[in-house]
Amino acid sequence: VWHDPFQMQPPLPDYNVFALSQWQQQRLYSYQKVNAMVFDPHCGVPEDECGSNSALGQYFIYIGRAHPTKGMLQAAIDCKKLGVGLKIIGSLGPGDDPLYMEKVRALCDGSIELLSNVSERSKNMLIANALALIYPINYPKESGEAHSHKTVDSLLMGTPVIAYNQGALSEVVEHGVDGFLANTAEEFQQYMSMASKLDRGLIRTRATQRWGVDEVVKNAMGLLTEVARGKQWS
Repeated sequence: VWHDPFQMQPPLPDYNVFALSQWQQQRLYSYQKVNAMVFDPHCGVPEDECGSNSALGQYFIYIGRAHPTKGMLQAAIDCKKLGVGLKIIGSLGPGDDPLYMEKVRALCDGSIELLSNVSERSKNMLIANALALIYPINYPKESGEAHSHKTVDSLLMGTPVIAYNQGALSEVVEHGVDGFLANTAEEFQQYMSMASKLDRGLIRTRATQRWGVDEVVKNAMGLLTEVARGKQWS
């Protein structure tokens, strides 16, 4: 289950359920009284395998669906207000409102670009050279992200993440180290101006130790071997 179970409403087995985060673990128990084990399967390649961020571009990057909960429009509004560049990777998902995307397009000019979908390598290069990934999510109260692929991708590039403090993002981003977690719109915009002060080398090192492919596979194989030998939890 990749999102909040109350949003997805999936049928779940009675035992051996994994949660992506402690936040989702709590939500799974509330949803179906399942005692899930926390395991983080997100992984990726570090920056030095797909590009260099030695010469940063003067832009932020947004990755995600064109949907109010994901904050694509808000990202464009913030960058427009602050007079900074933004590259948007994303498109409409199933059932998303085309009018929302038109509002985003209306803000696009020379500094704000809508790239829609790009290759994996191009995405990684754009992340590596961005000032920060901005993720102004806007979920209903007590809902939120159970984890986030895009934030892991960003941190592995050494690129800070600026997001709202919702769901499990505080388990992914350490405030003031890997990026910033805002509680208000004013804080969010303030943190955008502080992103360049963070140590990108430290961000990349910390992320690789946690989400590098070798580390994640090692942890996964240990857990799956125990399951194959009969380990159960419920």
